[in-house]
Amino acid sequence: MRVTIAQGRLVSDQVFEGIKNFLLGTIETKGKRIKPVLTFNFINNQEDQGEEYDVQLIDEEIRKIRLEEKVDKSNTGKEFDYFFSRGQDIRQTHSIPNNELIVLLTGERNNRNFLGYIDDSMLNSFVYTNGWNRIYSNNVDSIFPIIYEIYCWILRANMFDNSTELYQSVHKDNEGCAMDFCEDLRDHKQKSRSNDICEICNDFLIKRAFREDIKQYIYNSLDKVRHSILRRNNGRTDVTNIELKYVDGTRQFIVPGYNDQIIKLEPQWKTIYYFFLIHPEGIGNKDVVNYRNELYRIYKIFSVREREEINEDDELKEFEIESINRLVAYNQGKVYTGKNNLSGAITSVNGILKTIFNNHIIDDYLIKNRKGKYVISLNRDFFIDNTNV
Repeated sequence: MRVTIAQGRLVSDQVFEGIKNFLLGTIETKGKRIKPVLTFNFINNQEDQGEEYDVQLIDEEIRKIRLEEKVDKSNTGKEFDYFFSRGQDIRQTHSIPNNELIVLLTGERNNRNFLGYIDDSMLNSFVYTNGWNRIYSNNVDSIFPIIYEIYCWILRANMFDNSTELYQSVHKDNEGCAMDFCEDLRDHKQKSRSNDICEICNDFLIKRAFREDIKQYIYNSLDKVRHSILRRNNGRTDVTNIELKYVDGTRQFIVPGYNDQIIKLEPQWKTIYYFFLIHPEGIGNKDVVNYRNELYRIYKIFSVREREEINEDDELKEFEIESINRLVAYNQGKVYTGKNNLSGAITSVNGILKTIFNNHIIDDYLIKNRKGKYVISLNRDFFIDNTNV
């Protein structure tokens, strides 16, 4: 089974890449890439983002407007059909099969203040990516409730024949189920933390012969989202931004809240820190080796080399590739020791960070091993990439 995730208007590359990395990260286990029963096709934004407009009113609103209610004419949000049409355009442009679900991620608001919806074919859906700070604390990255909704729309699309049947079946009273209507948007926290599908809704899936292996895959993935939300929700709120920006022609991590303090890291350490910033799902120690091509690409961006030293194809030199291989202990089974391996690099990065941040918020920024995965707990909404890496 394949699902297409499309980056729509007003969705930043940073948010889209974070979602993409998390969804792909669910197929890594114990150092090996497994074949998933659910795959994703990602389509990056192919158009101009368009002009920003005032969304303050809708972002402060925390109540959905039910389908049976009239929408005030002064409401300038888009109607649902606008988003469904964009999904159809994407389907035609990219030759996506007619029986494949599309989830359009969009920063454009809708006129009913829904967090997402689906058309009557149950094949074109959208998820609203802005305004999650109305619902969750600043510690919770917006990508996690968005990912929760992506998985839930996959389930909902396979429960019912049409969107009318879906709407008639939602739980108007919250039960901690993925089918809770959540008229008060703040109730979304209850269902994402419970990670439950009630018995009635599960029966819908059974009656429609939804594959059990895919269902269990989604349930397990939702549980990972739940743990990510709970872990971050228990953190602190007195954090500050980290920005990646150019300083004297090189990319540097800056902490504006600490007098524009530069986090001075060697290229390979910058590579590691950036890598874990763009993988909020966390990566296991044995799994990192599977990402070495991505690490090569990042290292090339951070490596400081004179123009004449860059070879004709702008590829990494052998010593630079070897530097990354040391980090992930990749060399025909040879295990490296010392400062140049992954744990040594992480220790060095964390040591520098501890000299910058106050002890009471340092855990948000460190690369830490949590339940077998290296992860940075910082809410990624506080990481700002100004370099288009």
